Amino acid sequence: MKTPDLLAPYERQAKRLWLTRPHPIVLIGFSFYLVVTLLCAGVVFEAVSTGGRNFITGLIVFFFGLIGLQMLGLTVVRGITYFTSYLLITEHHVVVQQGIARQVSKLNLKDVERTGTTETLLGRLLGYGRLLVAPASGDCLPTFPVAEPNSLEILINDARKSISSK
Repeated sequence: MKTPDLLAPYERQAKRLWLTRPHPIVLIGFSFYLVVTLLCAGVVFEAVSTGGRNFITGLIVFFFGLIGLQMLGLTVVRGITYFTSYLLITEHHVVVQQGIARQVSKLNLKDVERTGTTETLLGRLLGYGRLLVAPASGDCLPTFPVAEPNSLEILINDARKSISSK
């Protein structure tokens, strides 16, 4: 996978160990919004194509058109957010880039106090979960559901050990 431009400086400083996107399970919301958008478009099309020009038809077209536009907007936002989110692990940093606004959170591996994972039952069955990386002071690094979170935790802990042994 090609490193996004915003994360490239971190990769120049140290060797890349892992680069991943969110697990595809986060696209369930995207799929739901898309289905609702298409259903609303179908209702609006049916109401308009029947040729009835009364008040009830106007309300149906307005209501379902409004819902359809809102769902279309949410579909676009969810899709763009998925394709612009990355988790980069290098020899020295854990970097998370999320969303349309490209919020970047960076944590030096020397500052990591503890790591962990959280998995739901569905996450265990489908092989995804959230990676928890916490510094000595402050909150955990914000992450999204990723594939194989336990492997990533082991990778981070190994990188931390190699830094501390140098």
